[in-house]
Amino acid sequence: MRPLQKSRHALAWLRSEPGFAPLGEQARRLSALQDDLQRCAPTLRLSVISLVGGSLSVSAEHPAMAAKLRQTAPTLVAAMTHRGWKISRIRFKPQIGRAPPPVRPPKAPPGDKAVAAVAAAAETIHDPALRAAMKNFAARHSQR
Repeated sequence: MRPLQKSRHALAWLRSEPGFAPLGEQARRLSALQDDLQRCAPTLRLSVISLVGGSLSVSAEHPAMAAKLRQTAPTLVAAMTHRGWKISRIRFKPQIGRAPPPVRPPKAPPGDKAVAAVAAAAETIHDPALRAAMKNFAARHSQR
């Protein structure tokens, strides 16, 4: 039986194997890219998929998030370029098969005091459109 070898980090193993050295370098590069992406957008949960020819592919949790993130692409490209990455565009790909976004619980209807306060405030408003909107709000919520 062979003696057990000391465990090695996967990237160290990839670097030591001649056929896998490019794969290890790509893994290191993508890991560094992921770290910089998290620094540029800490509140977004993004995962780097690939970087090919200046096009960065990033996974988003669901299609709605991917659509919304497309609006932030120019800002993220500028931030990543500032950090030294040669990125010309970012593609957001939704993860298919993941759970849908969490459903937000419905908001509680306004209380009777709030509806009465809006109705009373509507009488003091000079703008006819705003007055009508406030009266409609009060009428809609007082019927419950």
